[in-house]
Amino acid sequence: MVSHCQTPSKREEYVNYLKKYIDIDIYGACGNKQCRKENNCNDVDDKYYFYLAFENSICKDYITEKLWYRGYNRPIIPIVLKRSIIENYAPPNSFIAIDDFKNTQQLANYLKDLMNDKEKYISYFDWMKEYKVIFLDGQNHDIAERPWGFCQFCRILHSNNKNFTRMQNFNEWWNGSCEEKGTLVKQHIN
Repeated sequence: MVSHCQTPSKREEYVNYLKKYIDIDIYGACGNKQCRKENNCNDVDDKYYFYLAFENSICKDYITEKLWYRGYNRPIIPIVLKRSIIENYAPPNSFIAIDDFKNTQQLANYLKDLMNDKEKYISYFDWMKEYKVIFLDGQNHDIAERPWGFCQFCRILHSNNKNFTRMQNFNEWWNGSCEEKGTLVKQHIN
């Protein structure tokens, strides 16, 4: 599902190189495939082994919401751009990162190997034995929402806890945390 066709991360360039070595279907505004909007395109993922959960921008602490809704809400392995951004937030051995590979061809070969090795492919779902993803959507998980999510955020804001970090210039921190346009992609394309 791609909604932004030209991105600061240059993910579209990476995908174009990767397509030389493995078949990739692109749904949404930037692709030639369409899905049923009435079910949020959920039927699409049932046909695939992997989901490209590539961010528009590569910034510290920025993870696309599609990683959670597409990658961890169904039996599909998400592929992300940069391991160091994701690994502190996602279950271990639950995703593939392009920066673990020298180039697009090496990644494509690994993906093909996984598709042919059922045991190795399934090992990417071992995290489900110890972890559970709960989506705090306010409709299906109201009970779970109380200790986490926005309710927890409000509790923290209104608490007298003095253990916090203050940023002098949030804009400088946020904008300064992003990589130069296309840096990662340039390093990993053939």
